[in-house]
Amino acid sequence: SWSNKSIFINCIDTIIRQVSTIHRMVNEFSTFAQMPRPIFEKVNINDIIMGSIGMAKLANQKLSVTSNLDKINKINLKADPNLINQALNNLFNNSINAINEQKAEYNNGKIHIELNKNDNICYLDFIDNGPGFPANKEYLLEPYISRSKKGSGIGLAIVKKIMEDHRGNIELSNNSNKKGAKVRLIFPLNMKDNLRYE
Repeated sequence: SWSNKSIFINCIDTIIRQVSTIHRMVNEFSTFAQMPRPIFEKVNINDIIMGSIGMAKLANQKLSVTSNLDKINKINLKADPNLINQALNNLFNNSINAINEQKAEYNNGKIHIELNKNDNICYLDFIDNGPGFPANKEYLLEPYISRSKKGSGIGLAIVKKIMEDHRGNIELSNNSNKKGAKVRLIFPLNMKDNLRYE
């Protein structure tokens, strides 16, 4: 009957959708599980950040991205430039997804990047004007947890893994004005020489 045919089609659609979801999750888990080991070299963190900002602006014309990079001296550290790029791209995507859910087409979307050095520590603050983090924000650093409806939940977990591989850390907080979120990446400047180089 038509009723049975309709139910059958709905079941097939559901199965296809579920398989697609599982396939996506497997791909993302594979990406996370097979993160490459970092290959450390001496890099200029300012140049890496400027490149990442340029790409974000190119892909999101209506997004305002500012930084303090023109006001500070360049900071050199031992890092894997490809992995740092990956971390920054993930932070941009995370912020843009969050901003986009509350502001149509990034009309007032703003991201500010602040780089500072204190003793043997380099701080990179990534600040947006999105909805901010929930109270249980530390869970967002675990795989498959996301503050965004469109987020995969893998982005911040990858950033955490990259920072751990760099003997650094990641901190999540909300801005003091209650508008937007801040992600702080912490890099040690006195990395031990027993790390892997190529």
